[in-house]
Amino acid sequence: MKRIFAFVLTLVLLLGSVNALALTQVDASGDRGIVPQGQNAEGTWDVNPVIEGESPTTGESWTGEYIPVLVNVDNIKQARPQWGIGKADIVYEMPIDRLGYTRLMALFMNEHPDTVGPVRSARIMHAEMRQEWDAAWVFCGGQEASGSNVFTRIRQLGVYDQSVNLAFNLQGSNGSAFNSSREDRKSPHHHQLQMTELVSYLNESGYDFPERPFLFADLPASGDSAAYVETDFGSGHSNAYYRFDAEKNAYLRYITEDNKPYVDEKNPSETLAYENLIIQWTTLKYYDGTGNRPLLTEVGEGNADFFMNGVHVQGYWVRDDINHRTVFFDSEGNEISLQRGKSWIILASDKFLDVKYE
Repeated sequence: MKRIFAFVLTLVLLLGSVNALALTQVDASGDRGIVPQGQNAEGTWDVNPVIEGESPTTGESWTGEYIPVLVNVDNIKQARPQWGIGKADIVYEMPIDRLGYTRLMALFMNEHPDTVGPVRSARIMHAEMRQEWDAAWVFCGGQEASGSNVFTRIRQLGVYDQSVNLAFNLQGSNGSAFNSSREDRKSPHHHQLQMTELVSYLNESGYDFPERPFLFADLPASGDSAAYVETDFGSGHSNAYYRFDAEKNAYLRYITEDNKPYVDEKNPSETLAYENLIIQWTTLKYYDGTGNRPLLTEVGEGNADFFMNGVHVQGYWVRDDINHRTVFFDSEGNEISLQRGKSWIILASDKFLDVKYE
């Protein structure tokens, strides 16, 4: 019996080792020789045309009033399952400290759920992402430490000088009207955005939100096989893995810590899926070396990796100005066409994140 057990154990370990060896680690920093094409005479990239009847954020069939809302959403075990997150067109994931924790920034446009949460605090990187979309932005408090004061950065960016208020701190006078607390969630994971009221306010404000569409294609991308993807931040709270579902043409997301599907509390039976998983490699520094004061580079350029329709595509990204969109490029240097549907976009440095696939 012991010999049989030893044989089985050895076989399990061997298979595990073979599986581990099969994973390919993304080389985030290597020179890929990609030269971005399409730059105009001013040194910028034009905004893609708006296509009638098509969502600029997902490429899916859509008509309605263009009202983009970004919401900072907590992303640790105690905060899950989040609610409303399943309606987001795009979810950005960014590091907030050296321990490997990340925070989500969800962009809602196609659909606006009644409530979203748990809403958490803001960092400078979130203020700079807001500029890319010139969207309404909701958060709950913000870092005020020297060198990483998000409110100082908001003022520098002129957000408070705009004709319509677009920065909503649920703990401040400009956002408290859209805040409510859930009694069944412990602090600080209990704040939620009353999205319906906010969208009504934005509708009545008459603010003309600029549309900055991605490109989308109906043809599948070409690349090396990537039916499984791991994103390892070094923190059990933030690590995830993705499995490609050919029927959905999307990556189903799972939480590594619990080895469970990633779900929205409002629809717990459905594993959330994303047609595009994008890794945007950039630099991450900490003010004065302090691990909880992150400064993420969002304006500049660098490597990018795309996981779409079960394949991996090497690429590149450029954002030439804080008030301009990020342009993603394929391996040939052309602006990449995404798959129609939702996108999960991770911004991180290779010192903070490992990505493997097979």
